[in-house]
Amino acid sequence: MSAPSADVPRRALVLAAGMGRRLRPLTESVPKALVEVHGTPILVNTLRRLQAVGVQEVVIVVGHRASDIRARIGARHGRLAVRYVEVDDWATANNIRSVWAARAWLDQDLFLVEGDVFLGEGLLERLVAERRGGSVAAVAHYGPDNPGSALRLGPEGTVHAWAPRAGPGPSWTKTVNVYLLDRGFLAEFFLPAVQRRIEAGRVQDFYEAVLEDLDPDPVRLRAVRCDDLRWQEIDDVADLASAEDSFPPGTALYDRVLGSHGGWWRHPFADHAYLVNPYFPPDALLAHLGRHLGDLVSAYPMGQRPLATLMARVSGEPADRLVVANGASELITKILPRRGLALPVPSFNEWEARTPPERVHPFLLGPPDFDLDIDAFAEHALAAGCDLAVVVSPNNPTSRAVPRADLLRLAERLAAGGCRLVVDESFVDFHPDGRAASVQDALFGRPGLAVLRSIGKVYGAGGLRLGYLATDDPEWVATVRAALPVWNVNGFAEEFLRVLPAYRAALEESCARVRADRDVLYRALCAVPGLRPVLPHANFVLCRLPDDAPPAPVVARTLFDAHGCLVKDCSNKAMPDADRYLRIGARTEPENAALVAALSAVLRPGRALSRSAGPG
Repeated sequence: MSAPSADVPRRALVLAAGMGRRLRPLTESVPKALVEVHGTPILVNTLRRLQAVGVQEVVIVVGHRASDIRARIGARHGRLAVRYVEVDDWATANNIRSVWAARAWLDQDLFLVEGDVFLGEGLLERLVAERRGGSVAAVAHYGPDNPGSALRLGPEGTVHAWAPRAGPGPSWTKTVNVYLLDRGFLAEFFLPAVQRRIEAGRVQDFYEAVLEDLDPDPVRLRAVRCDDLRWQEIDDVADLASAEDSFPPGTALYDRVLGSHGGWWRHPFADHAYLVNPYFPPDALLAHLGRHLGDLVSAYPMGQRPLATLMARVSGEPADRLVVANGASELITKILPRRGLALPVPSFNEWEARTPPERVHPFLLGPPDFDLDIDAFAEHALAAGCDLAVVVSPNNPTSRAVPRADLLRLAERLAAGGCRLVVDESFVDFHPDGRAASVQDALFGRPGLAVLRSIGKVYGAGGLRLGYLATDDPEWVATVRAALPVWNVNGFAEEFLRVLPAYRAALEESCARVRADRDVLYRALCAVPGLRPVLPHANFVLCRLPDDAPPAPVVARTLFDAHGCLVKDCSNKAMPDADRYLRIGARTEPENAALVAALSAVLRPGRALSRSAGPG
């Protein structure tokens, strides 16, 4: 191990005296700090992180089941010298009492860490890197999934106040309960403020309450954002479950995330892989669903026919032309070909995955733009005797669209040969021309043409699993409906459809913002040396990596491990040099800028790749 940086404090103080009543019955037989996350006690993990950053000595304040902690940790832990301070009134006092009991050890720069925080890599290192010789507090976003004590920040990131719960406004942040405090701050402000409360008998205070007295001028404490890093404060069994999910055993989080196919909101990374609208649904729509939560959970939803009536108001198509599904993916399994499927590739993998291999007739799209030659594709489909052709427009992963006039001409040629055309338009609202690029308004009188759409992507509601098929073929509509269960869409999705027409203007505005952000992202990616982005028509950009760059699986993993950015590695796509391509979803402008900066850093000569980099 190399010598620690001069900015790394030699000492750390860990507060581990509490019982953890909300973790009962676990904490009846083990102290809270020794509760395990996949076999690793919280305190052991903390000591490992402190040792890794270069701390040499740890002072642990103990109380509840103190002897258990002493027996488990001992006088040394690895290279760390361990000291103990015991408080006998832990059951009736709060953690300000623990700090006061350890005051003799607060005579030098130190980390202050609460004993119920399970720390991930990089958090302590970030505090060291950004301390600038002063005192810093680790903070993250404040929200319903991340509540608790909060710090209010000034315009320069200085800490102005503390509260046991966040106040109104975006200036409030969640404290991670990890601090790096310098000697001057401790001696001149922190310890005197603690002493005043102790002498006033306020032993029930949190130690952070002293920050209520903090004068931001001169600057005494700055906040360091750690939203993109992994950590978990463990107060109850739900927190413990979140920690076990965020810190999987034996498997890198990157692999765990990819294998789960969703549920990613629990993890602190920027998701540029799943392709959704970050500006919809609006708060008012979500509040409406929240007000009806009990009914939506307990009541059965409606069946297919009335659902089609609701979808008609959203889609603009008559109800008798619609099939409503639990996501567009459910429909793929119900409209498979009898003889053969003609599919331009690369494309959405579900079409190939759900169709028997002997019936799939791929039509390879070529770089650099992967545009579709509709005449060649029509000949390919008809020569193979296909009864179904699918064109995703704009395509996934290429983000390229087929012109509307070409799609209509393709439908006519295929229909003449007995082949139905399904156009998957799940991303058409993000096309530069918006819905003017759609063929949906041309369905009437063309029974061989159908449109498939995912509601989740455009409406930012992937968790609701909504999609529809529209066609002017009533027999086919009846056949597909008959293949679906009676209740294939849940009550939340039903109510979402019911109120959605009232938010049409908000949707159009949100799509316009996505298109603008996408264009800025594309221009920024074009400026990355050696990177070759494909001009996009959807809310994502396909990029070919520089020739001297590592393959896409390595770059994608490194972006995640080192920068907290998840992108789609296209190495499993049917395309030439597939392991040279990444698909990058557009999110908000700050998130896009951070992604471009991270990608530039990963592709820079002399870059440091993730230690776990490998096929993803």
